[in-house]
Amino acid sequence: MTQNNLGGVLWDQAARIEGAEGNELLSQAVAAFRNALEVFTREQLPQGWAATQHNLAAALQDQAARPWYRPRGRSGKQQGRLGAVCGLLLRRCASRVLAGSSTNSRADLGAS
Repeated sequence: MTQNNLGGVLWDQAARIEGAEGNELLSQAVAAFRNALEVFTREQLPQGWAATQHNLAAALQDQAARPWYRPRGRSGKQQGRLGAVCGLLLRRCASRVLAGSSTNSRADLGAS
């Protein structure tokens, strides 16, 4: 829970700061959410896992949307599409867990 909360605070701070410092805070938020997923497993804590997946998806989407955030080797268009797809898939998966869906098929993630 602490890593998820830390990720939320870092994400909030990153939203207020542009440039390299904001990018670094956003990267730290993504890392904190990923660390939280080591504790919040889908099997043991499905609601915590889903909420953290949702936060991670939103942070990744924000990272991709930043015009000044460009990982090496990716164009702005590629980065934007990648972030949008990751965000959509993670949010759908998390929403279904929170709604009580028992499906965990990869094919189901792409269905509307």
